[in-house]
Amino acid sequence: MTQKVLIILQARNSSKRLPGKSLSFFKKIPLVVLCARRLANTGRRLIVATSNDRSDDYLCHILERNKIKYFRGSLKNVFSRFVKITKKFNKRGLIIRATADNPFPDGRLVEILIDELKRRETDYLRINNKIHNLPYGISLEIFTAKKLFETSKKKLNRQELEHVTLNMYKNSRDLKNTLIKKIQYPKNLSKKRVTVDTLQDYKRIYPIFEKLRNPYASNWKNLLKKL
Repeated sequence: MTQKVLIILQARNSSKRLPGKSLSFFKKIPLVVLCARRLANTGRRLIVATSNDRSDDYLCHILERNKIKYFRGSLKNVFSRFVKITKKFNKRGLIIRATADNPFPDGRLVEILIDELKRRETDYLRINNKIHNLPYGISLEIFTAKKLFETSKKKLNRQELEHVTLNMYKNSRDLKNTLIKKIQYPKNLSKKRVTVDTLQDYKRIYPIFEKLRNPYASNWKNLLKKL
C-alpha cells in the first residue's frame, strides 16, 4: 500500500498581533499562497486548514482563485481540523504541519523531514531552530496518522486543542533535542526571525522575496544567505 503524505498548512485571518497577515503581499503574492506553493514545490499534496469563521471567508476566496485546496473547521479547536482532514488516512500516512506565517520552508525541507522520520522509524519529529542554528520561523513538524489518531483519544486541554502537536511534543522528550545533520546551518542564525508575526517582521522579510525571480522555487538555504 502506498504511503500517503499530506502537507497541512494552518492559516487564519484573525491574528491579534498582525491582523490579516496571511493575506499580506510578497511580490504581489498573498503570504498564504506563497507558503503553500513553496511547501508543495516538489509535488506533494497540500491542503490549507482554516476556520469556518466569517473572518476567513476572504482567505478562502483567495485560495479558490489560486486553485489551492482548503478545509474549514473550528476556529479554536485546530486539532479537530487535522483529525477531520486525515480521517481517511491509514495509520502509516504521514502529515507535515506548517503555518502560513513562515514563508522560508519549502518542499526540499519537507523531503528531508520525510526521509529522516522514515530512517529513524519514529512517529513524530520536529525542527528545533536553536540546535540547528536556524532562525525562528524555519519550522516544520512531521508525524504519522497513527500518532494523530492516538492523540485524539486523549483528553486534551484547550491549549492542546489550539496547538495541534503540543501533546505529542510533551510526550516525546527523547526527540526534543534531535539533531538532523542535513539541515544544521554552519553559522548560528538562531537569534534571527524569518516568521511574519509583526509589522517589523514583514518589513524585514519583504525585501528578500521582492528581489527573487521565482519566489516559489528558491531553496530555503539560499534564502538564509540573503539574511
